[in-house]
Amino acid sequence: MRMFCTSGPVDKKTCYYVERPDITEEALNHIENWRYFTVSAPRQSGKTTLLNDIVEKIKDKYITIFLSFEDYKNMKT
Repeated sequence: MRMFCTSGPVDKKTCYYVERPDITEEALNHIENWRYFTVSAPRQSGKTTLLNDIVEKIKDKYITIFLSFEDYKNMKT
């Protein structure tokens, strides 16, 4: 039985998830053409999961680095 995911990247095996092939394809086209892109959406709408999907699709062709600044405010200077 699937459930709704309320935090973090979605586990597609156990949680509901709507694929967005149009957005994924657009992002992949930007990457192939060496263009920057941004991902803007409300909280808990699948931004991290989308980026994880993109990384999975390109990891054999490109070196991928995933940076998170989520805990930046807790760092001591």
